[in-house]
Amino acid sequence: MKKIVLPFFICFLLAVFSCSTDDKSNPDEHLNHFHKSLPEERISYKRVKKDDLPNVAAVNEELTRIKDIIDPALIIDDEIILYAGYEGKHTLTFVTYRVDRNSDKIENIVLESRPDGKYNPYLFSYDLTLNELDNLDKLTPETIKSRSEVVPLVAGNGGGLENINCFEAVQHFVGRWECEAGYEHEPGHPRCTIGGSRWVMHPMGLTWVYVGCGDSGGGSGGNGGSSGGGGATGGGGSGGGGNTGGGWDDGGDGDGSGGPESGPGFNLTEGQTIATQPIVFLDFNQVQLNAFFAGLTPSQQQWALANTATYSDIIDYLTNENWSEESRQLAGDLIDFILQDHIEIDNNYQGDYIDFNDMDELDDYFSYEETDITTTSSSDFDQDKKVTVRTVKINPVVSLVIQLVITPNPNFEVDFENSNCDVDTLFPSNSWVQNSMIVTNSNYNNNPDFAEITITGYILRGISIGDMEIGVKSRKQIIIRVNKNTGSIVYAQVKNVN
Repeated sequence: MKKIVLPFFICFLLAVFSCSTDDKSNPDEHLNHFHKSLPEERISYKRVKKDDLPNVAAVNEELTRIKDIIDPALIIDDEIILYAGYEGKHTLTFVTYRVDRNSDKIENIVLESRPDGKYNPYLFSYDLTLNELDNLDKLTPETIKSRSEVVPLVAGNGGGLENINCFEAVQHFVGRWECEAGYEHEPGHPRCTIGGSRWVMHPMGLTWVYVGCGDSGGGSGGNGGSSGGGGATGGGGSGGGGNTGGGWDDGGDGDGSGGPESGPGFNLTEGQTIATQPIVFLDFNQVQLNAFFAGLTPSQQQWALANTATYSDIIDYLTNENWSEESRQLAGDLIDFILQDHIEIDNNYQGDYIDFNDMDELDDYFSYEETDITTTSSSDFDQDKKVTVRTVKINPVVSLVIQLVITPNPNFEVDFENSNCDVDTLFPSNSWVQNSMIVTNSNYNNNPDFAEITITGYILRGISIGDMEIGVKSRKQIIIRVNKNTGSIVYAQVKNVN
């Protein structure tokens, strides 16, 4: 490995020195210095969207499979991918985040393309700070290797790799024009208004070279060539424009590091090369998600880790609501609601949903319901209990199921001092939908215009998240006054009696 890195860093120092003394240096000259440390075809890094990949079905299949292998608290963000193309193959690097935030390591899922169109999956973990990540050129490959871990996610996959510790980290640099204003532009560009431009070398990633090695330890590789070194001490070569191992024909000779020839029971791929680099996307949603999880109580966090699918639905809801304070409050209440001891779960519930696109549509619907109550004299309020059920869905996540079990008791006194004609203000937090359930009437007191009713019973409030339907009972006393002619509620009072 030292045969590769030492001349490489000498070239790097020469490039830096020339950049500081001659802003008009020829970029091709520096490319000639550094091209030898890259494969024959330059590693091409770019950010892509998963849906734009030509083989998105194979990618989705692999991601679905490895989600059953990795820690459930490790979430894969597959919206934006780092694509690295090289040597006629490519890798896809996915950023991850942990809902439990119990690790400061940078963890990436890396898919290595195979000739059959499928992928070999790996988990790359880096014990690097964000500051170190921004200054990889100041770290030696030995340091990077000591702070890195690579784990194949399928036993026996990845060309039969068993000893995953047999790898070397090789830094790669590419040059670009950079003006003192920080823009990536050539000299004379109109945006380079501060100072001039110079050709600067930047670290662009790490190439992880897997070399077959057994109990006897790694050997020092010979000439790489097109055969990947030779014999028992010449494993796959890396660098020097030569072979990168495993049968890749890059042409030319090259110095490299290697291990012994694969023996019985090892079946390792010599010089397997995986190009990737550690990535962290500190976007708005990830920052908000981390803050939301950190603000949950220990019991809420424990529930989130044990119910990742449902928690993911809640996160989708928060994202769609742009992490508003109201949505955070509702999400916390939903988790608390689920955690209550008297929850009733019915996974087979199938109800007729009334769909709303937003809260405004829901409010309009309830306002309409309050003025669309049919009043008749045929409903004797001394009859047996009456059950009213209404299911409401607020897209995209929350569904509310309310069941009102009515036990009439007309003997009451109206508490005008503590009452309010605004029904919405009388119900508990996040229970405003109950006013649509109070759809009944009575000729009590024989008042020609109004009916005042006392309802004592149980209200079942439920929430549907994903495939789970839950509900909780609460006993309440509801007093309402209904206009017999229009059906509108003109007065209401709610008391908790349990």
